[in-house]
Amino acid sequence: MGKSSNSKEMPPITKKLVDNYIKSYEKNSEFERNRKANECMNKLLKDYPMNTDVNEVMIKVVTLDSFLSTHLSSNLSDDKIYGFAERITKIENIDQRLKGDDISLVDAISKCSNKNKVISFASKYCFRHNKNAFPIYDTNVKYVLSKYQDKENDFIYSKSNKSYEKFVKALDDFRRVYGLSKEEYDISRLDLFMWCYGRDLRKKDK
Repeated sequence: MGKSSNSKEMPPITKKLVDNYIKSYEKNSEFERNRKANECMNKLLKDYPMNTDVNEVMIKVVTLDSFLSTHLSSNLSDDKIYGFAERITKIENIDQRLKGDDISLVDAISKCSNKNKVISFASKYCFRHNKNAFPIYDTNVKYVLSKYQDKENDFIYSKSNKSYEKFVKALDDFRRVYGLSKEEYDISRLDLFMWCYGRDLRKKDK
């Protein structure tokens, strides 16, 4: 579905464009580190799937921050990161909520940092536990949403938005407007496209 964007200068979003970006990510040596990091995180989550032991949560928090550049360590000192992990373990029914589609959990984890809201980290943490329910709140993804908002189709998004729920709604609107069903493009595949495409758009707009 090649619908035009809110800017006539923007190329249309088509399935061919999406597929080409996904294939590029999967084959391009430039993204080898990202693919290896993804494999490591998958293994780590398989070894430590639960979130009630502070040591296991701490391992996941530190590894996720290191591999996926969530900048958590730039917001929190080492001792505060441990406290952050400890507060995650105390979130009520966290493992049940991760298995479901309770997107309010992202804000709950983010608020565990006390002084700083770390929505990007929290969304990646949830995504790693359930890739079918939690889209990743990312600068590149937000950039695409803001560039392709479509007021005529009730799809409006500002990249300054800091609400995870509004972000998820905008992604659903993006799917609807540009014909990208979850059956063809699950959360992981759509994220790959949005991240890579947003990265290119931001470079061009500098």
